[in-house]
Amino acid sequence: KVVTKNIYEVPAMLEGDDIYDKRILKYNLCPEHQETVKKCVKCKGEIKQATIEEELEYNMIKDSVIKVIIDGSPMLQSNYPIMGDPANLFKPELSNSRQALAKSKSLFNKLHRMGLAAEFDKEIQKSVEEKHIRFLTPEEEQDLLQNWHCFSGLTYSIKASSSTQKIRPCCDSSVWHPSGSLNSHLPLGTNLLNDMVHILTQFRLNVHAIAVDLHRCYRSMKSNWTGSRLRATWYPSDPNDPKCSDYRIFIYERVSYGDSLAACLLEVMMRLHIAP
Repeated sequence: KVVTKNIYEVPAMLEGDDIYDKRILKYNLCPEHQETVKKCVKCKGEIKQATIEEELEYNMIKDSVIKVIIDGSPMLQSNYPIMGDPANLFKPELSNSRQALAKSKSLFNKLHRMGLAAEFDKEIQKSVEEKHIRFLTPEEEQDLLQNWHCFSGLTYSIKASSSTQKIRPCCDSSVWHPSGSLNSHLPLGTNLLNDMVHILTQFRLNVHAIAVDLHRCYRSMKSNWTGSRLRATWYPSDPNDPKCSDYRIFIYERVSYGDSLAACLLEVMMRLHIAP
């Protein structure tokens, strides 16, 4: 049940079938014109123009996408455009490694108290098998720490209603860094998500509706080495041992939901490369 305030009734003026003109629909009030969101009479149903900054960021994200071949299959990859020089912003003497390690240890202390450490690790191992993340060798760890890098936080979400994945590991790219978090240096781009009012209208005005979901949709987008080395993560070598003090580093080889450019990047890839 959705409860909203300031409901305003207007005739639906959507492009397409004449049936839309004969329906009375309810929308939230437009904060700018006190009419309906994105269907405001004064706006004439037009989406607000993107700012110059948003257009520049959108073009950065669009230009970062390339096609690559992984294990014989074509994939779309983002070269993770950084607004600034990553070698200077994330140089090793400014590393947030120690803070990230402390957060990972705190996370696993909590998971063990909740009895969810084993289930959490099961999801991590699944991501390793699907090549979404990769653990570095000791030599690769040393090379990473001696060159520019950034650590992301590791957290989780719990969905008690799920029968297959009750706990989900999440990447937090907004964790503290002396130069600012990774997300603070990534372009956000424009809001390309479909209008929720229009989506719900389609459900109401048709006889049948089909709802589908993309399996790990953000993880279907490849990340280049820049995006991977700026999302390094500490992980216990034995996650089932509450007293484990030995931690390893893994990196994300796919785009993560916690990255600020992820939503715009997904829409760019879908609209320009998958279903233009």
